[in-house]
Amino acid sequence: MAATDRYQIHQVLSESSRGMVSLATDTMDGKEVVLRLLYHTNADYYRILQQIGHPQLAAIYEVLQDGEDTLVAEEKVDGLTLAEFLEKGKVFTLPEILAIFSQLCYGLNVIHHHGIIHRDIKPSNIVVGSERVVLIDFDAARLYR
Repeated sequence: MAATDRYQIHQVLSESSRGMVSLATDTMDGKEVVLRLLYHTNADYYRILQQIGHPQLAAIYEVLQDGEDTLVAEEKVDGLTLAEFLEKGKVFTLPEILAIFSQLCYGLNVIHHHGIIHRDIKPSNIVVGSERVVLIDFDAARLYR
């Protein structure tokens, strides 16, 4: 089954010269996913992320290479980004801040251990859910060798 048949795109979230990010449904299991189309990259780090399976990282369901482009289907994480919380005027308590940053550091430690450098840590790439904090958007990541 081709990726275009498997994923039904509902909404394009962003598009740039580097790629496109969309919300889609996996037609095989009905699961809502974030679909990333990365132009002119092999995105080897997404294959490594797919194998890690860590709570502070969005699960990577599938990585497909199509010529020079890469298609990544990943978990749609429930919650708001830190940027969205800040836009709403949210003031975090000290225990909340410590919980957020300890989970973020835990996730960063895991990816660094696997040779991945995120390169785009910012409030819009940190999702705070009711159960966990998740680092998202590895499009600018690189492997450190």
